[in-house]
Amino acid sequence: MRLGENMDYDTLRIEYRVVKDDTSSKKHMVPSLWINNECLTDGFTLDMRGLVASVKGNGQYDILTCSCGEPICAGISEGIIVLHHRDYEAKFVRWLIPHPIRDDSIVSV
Repeated sequence: MRLGENMDYDTLRIEYRVVKDDTSSKKHMVPSLWINNECLTDGFTLDMRGLVASVKGNGQYDILTCSCGEPICAGISEGIIVLHHRDYEAKFVRWLIPHPIRDDSIVSV
């Protein structure tokens, strides 16, 4: 099944884990984004500002990025398109995620 294919319902989950920085020995929290029990952030950083901004309206948002904050460093050339729909009973949010998310030909090293 492809991500988002189950139209009955989709689940969105954000988890945080504590990670120790090898160079400074400081600890920090790293968020991960899960949709239908599939981790969307493997190899990426979740940009919480982009995620929060996407709640406010339709548009293309940099929700996934590189740890430096620049999506292009992680090979991400386009953001996630977020569409908000409202019917008479509920509000729905639809994400159009580029596939593949990462373009390995543009990954910085």
